[in-house]
Amino acid sequence: MVNVDLLDVGGMAEVKWIAGFGDLHGIQIAPRSTAGGLIGIAALIRVSATLPVSYIAFELKDGNPE
Repeated sequence: MVNVDLLDVGGMAEVKWIAGFGDLHGIQIAPRSTAGGLIGIAALIRVSATLPVSYIAFELKDGNPE
């Protein structure tokens, strides 16, 4: 399983390329984003909608009560 960060790899296009390459070799992907706020979540949802079937979705609470 590959856990890629949206900002670390260079954006949504790179995450999609990594997911496609991983799917070709039977590797699952679990995209994440450290960009806080609604824009980061929206970008993550948008790129996850275009990924192959082999992606894993999970949510990790950060403990911030805001």
